Amino acid sequence: MAERRWGAIPSGATFEALATALVAFDDPGATLFGRDGKDGGQDVRSSDGNRVFQAKFHQNGSAASAIRDAKAEAKRVAKYRKAGHERADQWNNVQHWRLV
Repeated sequence: MAERRWGAIPSGATFEALATALVAFDDPGATLFGRDGKDGGQDVRSSDGNRVFQAKFHQNGSAASAIRDAKAEAKRVAKYRKAGHERADQWNNVQHWRLV
């Protein structure tokens, strides 16, 4: 088996490109958003609209900071999903959110 060199991923953009490519390989009909800035927790949506993927990159590799940020992101997504929020329509029919 080939050695995995996670440290060779130099930036968040490269990591997001890798994550979205893997989803697209598994689900060719997936929508890849690939936009900079605030995206409401969605980088990729599955072709059936039931799954959303969001890529996050941490340069320092600290598990504690990744876990902290993931919890904070989950709280933001919960707010987005509430009726009346400006992003609520974006989350219609989404059953699963995956933070990568």
